[in-house]
Amino acid sequence: VVPPKSYARSMHVPEKPLRGATIMVKDIFNVVGTKTTLCNRAWTEYHSTSTETAPCIKRLQDLPLHVTV
Repeated sequence: VVPPKSYARSMHVPEKPLRGATIMVKDIFNVVGTKTTLCNRAWTEYHSTSTETAPCIKRLQDLPLHVTV
């Protein structure tokens, strides 16, 4: 078993219930550095990479969960 990369980042974080867990979110949420595709290739042609993270995803990252799109 190989630990996720997020494990190393979360080792110094105070104990939280989901510390270090990985969660995958649908591509309908904005996450910095990724394209929000809405499952539509044509959509990506007209929209650039996200510069902000959706508030609901930010709350997940603050738990701290490793969020994958």
